[in-house]
Amino acid sequence: MTTGSLLVGVAIFIIIVLVLIRPFLRQPSIVEKIELQQSINQRKQEILLQLQALDREFKAGEMSESVYEAQRGSLIDEAARLLQKLDDIGSSS
Repeated sequence: MTTGSLLVGVAIFIIIVLVLIRPFLRQPSIVEKIELQQSINQRKQEILLQLQALDREFKAGEMSESVYEAQRGSLIDEAARLLQKLDDIGSSS
């Protein structure tokens, strides 16, 4: 193998590595952050509506306390994760 072909091989390898890692290195644009925030806020609103419906159903006696607490806990956990994501997005600006 000649030195020239070895250098071409190394150059191709470096180019491929740079192309593959580029998406991991770039920061999201402002538009992408805003879209992500809107998506998270929309899901948060959906969760709040689900919690209200869940509370109504429980108060009406349509479900057991164990089912209510499990579903409510799951929704609260998801809402907390979403709020953390919003905080993370806001602090990375």
